[in-house]
Amino acid sequence: MRMRNRHCRYRRLALIWLCLSVLVFSGLAKAQQQEWLSWKKVGQATLSWGFWTIYDSTLYVKGEQFKVYPELDLKQTLALEITYRRDIDSEDLVEETISQWVHLGLSEQQSQKWAKTLSGMWPDILEDDQLIYKTDGQRGTFFHRRGHTVVRIGELTEEAMSDAFISIWLSPKTAYPELRNKLIGVKS
Repeated sequence: MRMRNRHCRYRRLALIWLCLSVLVFSGLAKAQQQEWLSWKKVGQATLSWGFWTIYDSTLYVKGEQFKVYPELDLKQTLALEITYRRDIDSEDLVEETISQWVHLGLSEQQSQKWAKTLSGMWPDILEDDQLIYKTDGQRGTFFHRRGHTVVRIGELTEEAMSDAFISIWLSPKTAYPELRNKLIGVKS
């Protein structure tokens, strides 16, 4: 009888330990997914077209200083958070990304190749959804937030593609220089 009680107690303790471990590790994973929220906010900007607001964006940097002078340092740990203010199909997002890459001087062929990677990971966007791109300067990770749920949706492992993606917003050649200046904290 004593032996049986002892085994039951051990099982209960093991079950409690397992439940606590799952809770702690899932909390750590969630906190790590959203770690950019504790980074330094560099700037914020809104993209509008006519009287439509397309998205609000915020740029974060890990560490104390965002390095932009004498030229932009893409090897920093950054996060770009985009909050969409309208529904957008994933196909439209990918097409606009191609357009922006071509504007920056990338070839149509290279842009199309990279677009295949994005089309496999980006969801259709609903109003107030967020896409977050976090990069360490070599590779990057995409997150999608809908409501309170944040999901890691994909990774860019090719450094050139990671640089090209963040350059849509941060390159001096961007199609939206005012938005860039606000994101990097430059007064126009």
